[in-house]
Amino acid sequence: MFSIGKLCFCTMPENLRFCDRYALKEELGKGAFSIVYRCVDTETNNEYAAKVIRKEKMSKRDLMKLESEARICRKLDHPNIVKLHRVFGESKFHYFLFDLVTGGELFDDLVTRVDNYTEELAAKCLYQMLDSVKHCHLMGVIHRDLKPENILLESKENKVIKLADFGLAVEALEGEYKWFGLAGTPNYMAPEVLEMKPYGRPVDLWACGVILYIMLGGYQPFYHTDERKLNTLIKSGDYEAVVHSSLFLSSFLTMSKKKQQENAVDQRSSSTSVIGPSKKANRTGK
Repeated sequence: MFSIGKLCFCTMPENLRFCDRYALKEELGKGAFSIVYRCVDTETNNEYAAKVIRKEKMSKRDLMKLESEARICRKLDHPNIVKLHRVFGESKFHYFLFDLVTGGELFDDLVTRVDNYTEELAAKCLYQMLDSVKHCHLMGVIHRDLKPENILLESKENKVIKLADFGLAVEALEGEYKWFGLAGTPNYMAPEVLEMKPYGRPVDLWACGVILYIMLGGYQPFYHTDERKLNTLIKSGDYEAVVHSSLFLSSFLTMSKKKQQENAVDQRSSSTSVIGPSKKANRTGK
């Protein structure tokens, strides 16, 4: 093991490189400093998603974010969260080995469907989302960028979800509210973030509600091509109710505009209060 800053890396045996044991296959995705590949451990034949990060263009701030992402991912161990297995460091690259998830993004599943999700399917997906978010919160983590693109499906045959991409996540104590910075995707940001007020764990619950709305309705609750007008819609809670939804799903989506103006955060439930403490989640998607 060796470390750069506070980030500890596994090291390969002497004179061996990462690629001497792990074979990188097809590209799965790309970021500003990284490329994700399907990866095979040639000793065990286990498959992973390898995030390969090029070091040469990373600033000190970028390295701090990388340290934070690795530290946060190592804290999380849940069936509905993509697991970080190992972190390796070499002179030019960092390598993060995650679960390989082959079912694609929830986003792709939503946009390619002829019909919207049924209430039963939406409720099962929501339960898995809330259970994984509850685990994050119990471990002191706020995701801050929950959206269909960051929720993966275990396979194309089932609806077992895997929460992914903790690049914008922060660590926060229970009940801690402060200005962690403007972060996330505009359509999924909670009003308190857009208003630049102190915020905490409830911002993840807001995003879960937006995702549930899309699953049931087939479109965004808040949408405008002008970002300033989009922010106004979100802060005012101006959206149309989804028709034909059950009492539970309706109550999860419902937000009184008057109460929102009075106390937006307190009206939002915690993940634990929604699904209950320490219950076995329905993570099978069946």
